This record gives sequence, structure tokens and C-alpha cells, in this order.
Amino acid sequence: PNTQIAAGTPLTGVARAFEGTVLYQIEDADERVVTRERFFTASEGGPSFGQFNVSIEFDQQPETATGTLLVYTRSARDGSIQDLVEVPVRFR
Repeated sequence: PNTQIAAGTPLTGVARAFEGTVLYQIEDADERVVTRERFFTASEGGPSFGQFNVSIEFDQQPETATGTLLVYTRSARDGSIQDLVEVPVRFR
């Protein structure tokens, strides 16, 4: 939480996701989209935990000093967001 991020900052962690597919997006404090939904693949799919390491991308510059990184999966059944983790961040 409250890590300073910019385009190119590594996003690393561990996830348990169907076929290893994990998604993220970033919003600034005014809920403007900084990064549209992007996906990446963890090293293993569920039920195992897989590691991931990707570079954060920005689609536009944030207009506030803080925001939220959202990391989640989507339901194979109906596409709804599942396992949402919201992390407050600061922009460089």
C-alpha cells in the first residue's frame, strides 16, 4: 500500500487463478482510468499458486497524486470480477 508507481514499475506477486489469467487496472483518486484493464498470466494456474512479474503500463497520466491499483480475475461463467484486491498507490 502507498507504493510510488509510474509506467514501467514492476507489478509482482502470487495469484491462484483459472488458467493463470490475472487482470489489473489503475484509477486515479478521481476514478479516472490511468490504465485500462490489462491481463497477464501467472506461472501456474489454479488450483496452484503462480508467480507473476509484469511492468505496469499507463494509458494516460494520472491527474491526482494518489490512486488505486485493482488486481482481480474474471468469472469464466459470466465475466464478473472476482477476487478483487484494491491497493492504494501514489504516482511519481
